[in-house]
Amino acid sequence: MRVESRRLLRNRRKPEDWENDMTLCIAAIAQKRGTTDEWIIAVSDMMLSAGDLSTSTEPDTAKIIRLTDTGRWLMMYAGSPSTALAISGGVQIPATELRNEIIQAFEASYQRELEKAIECEVLAPYGLSRKEFLEKGRSVFGDEEFQRLLYQVASVRLDIDVLLAGFEPNGGAHLMSLSQGFTRQLHNCVGFHAIGNGSSLANAHLMGTYDAYGSNVAALYRVAEAKFKSEAAPGVGRKTAIVRVAPNGAWTVMNFDEVEALKAVWKECAFPPVPEKAAPIIRARF
Repeated sequence: MRVESRRLLRNRRKPEDWENDMTLCIAAIAQKRGTTDEWIIAVSDMMLSAGDLSTSTEPDTAKIIRLTDTGRWLMMYAGSPSTALAISGGVQIPATELRNEIIQAFEASYQRELEKAIECEVLAPYGLSRKEFLEKGRSVFGDEEFQRLLYQVASVRLDIDVLLAGFEPNGGAHLMSLSQGFTRQLHNCVGFHAIGNGSSLANAHLMGTYDAYGSNVAALYRVAEAKFKSEAAPGVGRKTAIVRVAPNGAWTVMNFDEVEALKAVWKECAFPPVPEKAAPIIRARF
């Protein structure tokens, strides 16, 4: 089955089931110490979910979406591919590309998709828009039925979490996460954030290893390493997309062979042997 076909099989899940549909995305801000050179590093697995189906796509950057024509801003998502494409396609980016404007444009697109979902899933049998339901639903349905439908309306969510990362025209880098379109967090100070399955592992690893002001090589390796380690979590795909974005909007994409070579080096070095001095201490008791 083609990926395009799978995108049509969106199946909204209960909130407690979303975790099972989410894979892994990590973004980080890097700046070489003593310079003004900055980059956005974006790393994701390549597992796409569509309801009860999941698949590993071909090696491209399926979960890293260029959000603006300039290339300075990107969107990463954990959740429904069709929802992500609908939201990103509806984002109306101002020419100034300022952080707050990017957020507002994204949230407006999210709200439009949420409204469509509410009208499709709850209100379609009654031929009402969300606005019409809120304005006259009580008089149409009566208090009890209106409250029942209102609860259903309020329960509808889009099964997606998002990372937004990029540069304002003055070169300032920003990293934000939006959970279900309502909970917004800024991660500039920490310098990294992960969403989806494996995100706890990735964030914990980066908390102990990531240096936003280290070398370009070290920064990219640590983010890639966090993704490789997080493959231990259920639902995280083994294929990896790695992209670096410059302040001018230039994208550098690591190809599949390069990613596999990097992963091979990590596998060789990431599992050190048990120290010889530890053995007699353990054997003395066990």
